[in-house]
Amino acid sequence: LVIGACIDGIRNSTATYTPDRAWDGTAWLNDGYVKGSGWSAVPKDAEHFPLFKAADFRRSTSYGSIVVWPASHSAFHYHNAIESVAVLRNKYLTYGHPVKDAMTMNLAEVNGDINAMIECVLGRPTGRPLKHGLEPGGLAARKARKNLGPIPIAFDVPGYAERRMAELRDMIDETFF
Repeated sequence: LVIGACIDGIRNSTATYTPDRAWDGTAWLNDGYVKGSGWSAVPKDAEHFPLFKAADFRRSTSYGSIVVWPASHSAFHYHNAIESVAVLRNKYLTYGHPVKDAMTMNLAEVNGDINAMIECVLGRPTGRPLKHGLEPGGLAARKARKNLGPIPIAFDVPGYAERRMAELRDMIDETFF
């Protein structure tokens, strides 16, 4: 449990500095604000460490920040379950890195992760390049090869992955067919 005073954007009256963050100040803490870098960017007269965002928690370990991409997170986080393509499009129209034409453009072009989801759900290429590719053999193959890293515990709940895949397939079918 993280109390509100520990979350970026909820400040107390003693806050005297705002740390530098990646992606024009909207993402994780830059080097110098984490344990692994010796906190070198924290002002000497600071009375507290920087307030963490969710990205900071995901990228942190007991020894500091993980910076090797794509395995750069130390935790999974759950996004809101998307109930429809309209909700998905609205997310990309309004979230931290908005896509101006998200409501009208080809769904596979809105974001690379959406394109990968569509390819996975349909079981065929969309014709757009994938940034990371799909796991050959799907989730079952990934579970069988334990050296590929952890899998969110939700995927171990009997039937969860199959039910969610069916929901996604229905959403995509409504859009493309």
